[in-house]
Amino acid sequence: MARLASTNAARRLRSLSVAGWLRLAVLGCAALAVALALLAHALTPAPDQSRALIGHSAPAFTLAAAQSGQTLAQPVSFAAHSAHPTLLVFFNTLCVHCIAGVQAARAATQTAGQPAANVIYLDSPGENAEITGQYMTRLQANPPVLLDKGAAVARRYGVAYYPTIILVDAQGIVRAVWVGAPTASELGAAIARSQ
Repeated sequence: MARLASTNAARRLRSLSVAGWLRLAVLGCAALAVALALLAHALTPAPDQSRALIGHSAPAFTLAAAQSGQTLAQPVSFAAHSAHPTLLVFFNTLCVHCIAGVQAARAATQTAGQPAANVIYLDSPGENAEITGQYMTRLQANPPVLLDKGAAVARRYGVAYYPTIILVDAQGIVRAVWVGAPTASELGAAIARSQ
């Protein structure tokens, strides 16, 4: 029975006229166009909404922290109020541009050995403490890094791209957002203005 059905289908294909072949080609092209449109829509990056926080209170959060490749026993909380401004550095260990962002934040927050601002590094999606530790060791930085598993905090802050650096003043208000890696001097100037 299956052989008879395939024979009949083959006979019908051979008997198609030029118009029939054209209709088949048009249907195939239409199906391909719909598939490509759906793929393009799926691959379109989400809009970055982190800049919408400027002028608003920074959301508080608590996350597990890692240092030297080990998860720390106590989670770290960010309550947005501090004696100094705070840079929130959202990065991903697979992101090559994040290296410059992490280094710029580290350089901008140290002036004459004194912290000009706090810096909190958030690894999104926080694969694991060992991978994060290796990444920070390569950058010759060993601060605690918060593991934003599943990028939950990144979503709360509207982060769609890495690195994203968010400046929060001492009163807990978001003052500036950089999507991509700014220079240390850009960050330093913004920190000075927010004090």
